[in-house]
Amino acid sequence: MVTFLNCTFEDIIIDRTRCDDSIEFKQCTFSKDFRIIFIQSHNFNLENCQFEKALIIQYCVIDYLIFHRVEAQNGIMLEGGQIRLLDIKPINEKTSFSFTGLFLLIHTLSVISQSGITTFAKSCSINIINLTGYLNILSRLDFTRIKNKKIAIYELNNSGKIYFSNLTPAGVHGFKNSSLSPHIEAYRKSQGADMRELQFVSQMAFKMEPLELLTGNYPLYGFRKFIERKDCTDFLLYFDTLDTQFRIDNSSLGILELKSLLFEQYQIEIKNSDLSAVKLLHAKIPDVMAQHDDLNYYNVYNDLYTAAVRQNNTKDKAFYYKTAQEYLYRHLKHSAQHYDRDIGSRIAITVSKIYSSHGTDWLRACLATFFITFIFFVLFAVSLKELDLDVSGNGAKYFSGTIMPYFFEFINPLHRIDFMSRVSPPGGWTAFFDLLSRIFVSIGIFEIVRSFRKHVRS
Repeated sequence: MVTFLNCTFEDIIIDRTRCDDSIEFKQCTFSKDFRIIFIQSHNFNLENCQFEKALIIQYCVIDYLIFHRVEAQNGIMLEGGQIRLLDIKPINEKTSFSFTGLFLLIHTLSVISQSGITTFAKSCSINIINLTGYLNILSRLDFTRIKNKKIAIYELNNSGKIYFSNLTPAGVHGFKNSSLSPHIEAYRKSQGADMRELQFVSQMAFKMEPLELLTGNYPLYGFRKFIERKDCTDFLLYFDTLDTQFRIDNSSLGILELKSLLFEQYQIEIKNSDLSAVKLLHAKIPDVMAQHDDLNYYNVYNDLYTAAVRQNNTKDKAFYYKTAQEYLYRHLKHSAQHYDRDIGSRIAITVSKIYSSHGTDWLRACLATFFITFIFFVLFAVSLKELDLDVSGNGAKYFSGTIMPYFFEFINPLHRIDFMSRVSPPGGWTAFFDLLSRIFVSIGIFEIVRSFRKHVRS
């Protein structure tokens, strides 16, 4: 183990360094940039350190990289490497952490914040992201175009802003060597190709491994950026099985923006969390098909419905409302096994589901209204005092020719009870069936209007 305690450094550069144990900097001050070109170590620990400039890691192979209460005026930048665990406990949001580049692989990123943090991750691979603690109003976490297989947010109180954009659900195991020839040729034909870089990489491609050339300290800035912009996967090794998860536990998420995420490829679990301010862009959280915890998922999808209404997302808000109602019905049904105080709510939810699938299907609402009204029309006609119907051929002909024309007047809930007096006066049960028909027709009309309103912007 190598430990530096209470030290002051000016220029410090680490290159081609290997340590099978640990390297630690504790309570140290760095007056200029601390640059790591290449390092391989089991543990690299920076604790209570202050950087008056920046910390730049160009490439590293580290099992445990730890930043605890570290300040850096110009930020901490990771540009490449393989890290098993990146553990961050920031002082505040003033120190910015930046993770960029195709050749940066972080197996697990753990952020435990007590005040705030600023983090930018772009075009790299972070298999597991764990976020917990408190984020103040100035905090910002931005994950863009990264490859990821698990996001876990637990016991997080967020007053800042969190962004997940264009994530690729994938688990990256490591890097591999692939031929540079097609990339060199594509770079040669591209606009703005640096001729000196092109000459250098063409010569060195036959003398060293592609990964060593791309990740080493060589003058290939433009060529590397060209490969990264293409989002090339030739150099990535993926896990054989993909177990993607998106999990939120006991959190108040505040401003959380989820853009272009393929949620249908994630196993989703959300518990006891506030999602009412979540913003989804080109993304929809599907029904998780939970078998238990119905009240929790009613609250989850009700929050998502609230968020969709706030965004004027007329397409998805109906889906979230329908899903929330399904979970609410299951919760009330389960509660009825112990005490049935909510039978009225259960009936209302069931009727809405039958008529219009909870206000999401206007065509179904129309058909259900006509079908139910027709049943009551038949019962109404049978109840008339002087009308005797049968199921014979003549009876069917009489019904279709004489009785059926009155159906469209019957479907009007404002019709008179004796509107069929030319055929027969009302009977003993006529008023009862007439009352029920008016109730169910009115429900049908309400559900039709409600189903159309899902297409109206709030």
